[in-house]
Amino acid sequence: MLRINFYKSIKFKITLTFAGVFAVLGLLLNYYNYQNIRYQIIAKDNSYLLARAGALLDKTNIAPIVIPIPDEGEHIRIIYRHLNQKKTLYQSDSLKNISVFPNKKGVIDTLNLRIATQVKTLENSDDKLQLTIFTTDKALVQSLQLIFLSLIITTFIVILVAAPIAYILSKIILKPINKIIHTTQKINSAKLTERIAIPESNDEVAFLASTINDMLQRLDNAVTLQNGFFASASHELRTPLAILKGELEISLKQEKYPPEIQNLLKSQLGEVSRLQRIVQEFLLISQLKADKVQLYLQNNDIQDSILKSIIKLKSFLNDEHLKVNFMIDEKLQNSEVNLDEEKIALIWVNLIENASKYAITKHLQITVTEELETINVIFENDTTLAKPDIKLLKTAFHQADLLKTGAGVGLWLCEQLIIQHGGSMQIKVFENKFSVIIKLPKSRQV
Repeated sequence: MLRINFYKSIKFKITLTFAGVFAVLGLLLNYYNYQNIRYQIIAKDNSYLLARAGALLDKTNIAPIVIPIPDEGEHIRIIYRHLNQKKTLYQSDSLKNISVFPNKKGVIDTLNLRIATQVKTLENSDDKLQLTIFTTDKALVQSLQLIFLSLIITTFIVILVAAPIAYILSKIILKPINKIIHTTQKINSAKLTERIAIPESNDEVAFLASTINDMLQRLDNAVTLQNGFFASASHELRTPLAILKGELEISLKQEKYPPEIQNLLKSQLGEVSRLQRIVQEFLLISQLKADKVQLYLQNNDIQDSILKSIIKLKSFLNDEHLKVNFMIDEKLQNSEVNLDEEKIALIWVNLIENASKYAITKHLQITVTEELETINVIFENDTTLAKPDIKLLKTAFHQADLLKTGAGVGLWLCEQLIIQHGGSMQIKVFENKFSVIIKLPKSRQV
């Protein structure tokens, strides 16, 4: 049965989609918020620097010359402008290597510095005083970096929270579909009458359940028709075939026909017997498909059962030139099994006929061994099938070689009947050796 790969499941895809959408939206939203916050913080810091520069400029005087003292971390430069001439009244020592000096009011950023300039016109003249204050942008940059990091962390926290929420929601959303899956897994050809409960949501899930129910109804009708045909045809053919077989047997016993006619009657009797077995197989198939097989279990010795089938097929084995070597493990103490003698005989006949078709050397080895709880029967012969598909070999109506006769139900039917007996069948092909290993539980009280 197909197993769902979590990383390819719809739940994982929904979770990944939700997390991805939250991540993209979160990043876009936080980037927008960061730009707004950054703009407001810089604008606030610009206002502060301009106000500070204006306050220091208000304390500056020309006559007499008064120079305000800047705070720690502040550096200033004061210029007096008269007509087209300018004179530096004061400059902090730390600004000797600075060549950037704005000439108009405003704030600029350069060389990891924040530079704010204020200009004041002196009373009763066109002369001007210009004060430029320099401060490091380290504190501002750190604040912005901290805000940016906080927003990124917030985004990841949102993703981590959204992912499990999305996973839980996907489980809730897919719960009706999982119910449909579990119900359909229980449905087989013998349980096609079961139906999927249709939810009252009137959504796509309800439509899917209704569609599957319609399909199951069509399959049920088709399987019922097929099984009915098999059963009816099998029952209708059994009586005329039995009459025909009886008439042929009577004719052969009278011995009033010449040898060539006797041989013809024998051939016809063999073909009728083969048709009877095919009809029986088809009847069993219809019963198996409908899960209506009845076993009439009795305590039987499995060795006797196999020997009876070999003796029954003696004429067939001679015609096919198939040599059967029947071996019993010396350690075998008890080979009694609860089995339906008629159906188990059908298994032995099918496996022997299968060997007659594919055995290269026309040699079949049948071995009976014993385990703690099972009696094992091993059919082994050489084969032309180098690497057959074991699964296909056990599929109904599959033929490994289309040139061979038969309907292709032998191995499938054998396995189904073995399962009905509570056993198992395994097929192995190794180095052109074809083996069928049947394990049947030891005799128990029926």
